[in-house]
Amino acid sequence: MNCIICGEDINCKYSLSLDCDCKSKYHYECIFTTLKNDKFNKCPYCAKPFQMLPLVNGVKRIEPKVHIIDENNVFESVKCQAILKSGKNKGNKCNKNCKLGYETCQRHFINYN
Repeated sequence: MNCIICGEDINCKYSLSLDCDCKSKYHYECIFTTLKNDKFNKCPYCAKPFQMLPLVNGVKRIEPKVHIIDENNVFESVKCQAILKSGKNKGNKCNKNCKLGYETCQRHFINYN
């Protein structure tokens, strides 16, 4: 199965389906960019309006027009918790920004998944 927007394999990045009848799956990055640039926030496949995205780990900037914002919960993106195995910081946590939708950075993603 492929992302309808970019055409790449849907499993290579974090993906989700919008709340509409078509149930099409998109990479989070692809649908985020599409909704951010769309005047009416509609599904790119079936054109159902007012689509919003959940906040996932790795989001660097919250877009009120695109993201579902829960006033009762403060969103905080978690940094990569992988323990470094070599180098001057050996034994410390990585603490880099996580890959979108995951709990590790790009460097440690392959080792943990």
